[in-house]
Amino acid sequence: MEKVESEGLEDAKAEIKALTLQLTGWVRIAAQVREIIDKKKARLLPLLKNPCKIQFAFSQLINKEQPEFILKMIYFHFRHSFTGSRLRLALFGRNRDVRAPAQLTPLYSWDGQQSGCISIEPQNFTIDDANCNRSEVAKLYLSGSHHSFKVIPDCSKHPDMIPPKREEINHLKSMLLFKHVFHFNGMEDAFVLCVDCDVTDHFNAVMKEEYKQFLIEMLTRIEYELIALQLYQKFYPQKTP
Repeated sequence: MEKVESEGLEDAKAEIKALTLQLTGWVRIAAQVREIIDKKKARLLPLLKNPCKIQFAFSQLINKEQPEFILKMIYFHFRHSFTGSRLRLALFGRNRDVRAPAQLTPLYSWDGQQSGCISIEPQNFTIDDANCNRSEVAKLYLSGSHHSFKVIPDCSKHPDMIPPKREEINHLKSMLLFKHVFHFNGMEDAFVLCVDCDVTDHFNAVMKEEYKQFLIEMLTRIEYELIALQLYQKFYPQKTP
């Protein structure tokens, strides 16, 4: 029996080592790709003397092939091996209406079949009122880190959990959130990506670092697409990319 347990332990150690090496290799390759993207951004940004606010730029990305493709890649990365009936992805940013209260709003959402699949209670996404009850998305947006990351394995056990809508509280089981800050010529803004589902512990906290690295790379590519789109519209204002 001891021999069997010992062999099982050695097999587990070998598997962990292999996965660690695989992740290390993936991160190294991703970092090299990001270096290329950063160099492209450095060449393009000086051409944008007056870049528009990120949320305005993103509003023009919807239904543009490449950015939406990147977001769907993120979705299907988390959809792999999913056994539940509902998994959603939503990208949140500031409300574009400067006359409205400072709130976050879903700029894009996708559930595997249709976009625009998420609705919210706006008062829970307010970011300028310290006394309001904030959703997890709003809390992360206001956090200090440029790459804030959070995994909630079981929403029912999470204190003060506020879902996008109250009626979702019983079937929202687990959630992953990621904040990515964008810099355009001294201007700063951020997106919060949220993926939620109806299966407890679908987003395993053990995989946190892998998830984080993956999302850093994907959101960096969306940032590059924002810059490229604005440049295209600057030089070809009458055309649609």
